[in-house]
Amino acid sequence: MDGAALGPLAPPRAIDPAVFRLAVRKVVLDPGHGGSDPGAIAGGVREKDLTLDIARRVAALLAGQGLSVVLTRDGDETRSLQQRVEIANAARGDIFLSIHVNSIPTERRRGVETYYLGAATDPTVERLAGAENSGSGYSLADFRHLLEGVYVDVRHDESRRLAQAVQGRLFAALAHDNPQLEDRGVKQAPFVVLVGTEMPSVLAEVACISNHEDAELLHQGSYRQEIAASLAASVRRYAAAREPQTTVAHRRAGGV
Repeated sequence: MDGAALGPLAPPRAIDPAVFRLAVRKVVLDPGHGGSDPGAIAGGVREKDLTLDIARRVAALLAGQGLSVVLTRDGDETRSLQQRVEIANAARGDIFLSIHVNSIPTERRRGVETYYLGAATDPTVERLAGAENSGSGYSLADFRHLLEGVYVDVRHDESRRLAQAVQGRLFAALAHDNPQLEDRGVKQAPFVVLVGTEMPSVLAEVACISNHEDAELLHQGSYRQEIAASLAASVRRYAAAREPQTTVAHRRAGGV
């Protein structure tokens, strides 16, 4: 039969990773900024110090729950975005969580938001991505290779699921004691750390340092611990949904 008569072949359908029950064993935590890059500053508080403290707390909680944890920095060190990506990929992490503290021009606004990879549709988000991507360490020659992984279906969908888990748990936990907190939602943005990493990846803005009330709360270790507990719980919830489960029927059928 003439192959041309069959018409164009349909593109292959993406396979749901749930079919394979792929487990989450290793988590890469990325404390934003550090070293010569302080990030946002308000009220004498620097974003780089907050993100490292929160990441360490998350790491301790996850390690206590049996997960392996890698930090892209474990001190006040300068790490380019390229170096962070390379650390995550070399560690063969199962998921990647970048932790940041937001700064919004409108000081009265306060909220949390979580990003996964995709094209930004909001000019404000596009500007934020541009600011965060400055000093990435990548050159123009690297750009094509980076973009090849932007819309890989499985990683994209899993990143969205992870972002939803993080955002939902983070807002629910913090809004309980912070009724003015705004749920700024799950969004897409082309942050370099989300583009370059080879696992489901999200970037969480866990507070607004530009808001006076939020800045005061961030001074408190108990509030930072609450943020960390929310992030750790969301990772565990995502991981639990993907843990392999051997059913009775499978065992009876002699499955391996």
